[in-house]
Amino acid sequence: MSGSQVYIMEILAEEGAVKSSVLAERLFISLPAVTNLANKLVKKGTWSGKFRKQTDGLLCSPLPH
Repeated sequence: MSGSQVYIMEILAEEGAVKSSVLAERLFISLPAVTNLANKLVKKGTWSGKFRKQTDGLLCSPLPH
């Protein structure tokens, strides 16, 4: 697991649902990179999450296993 993936997991564990743009800003990466990291976490079975479209962007939220 990469450092960025660990950081995403920590943010979501502490704060719950977070906008993708917020994750991108905190990690200093692009929005597509956030999506890519989240998809890899889901594929590995490390994280159960979802993306929900809102008027102001995508929302990343953790789901319990």
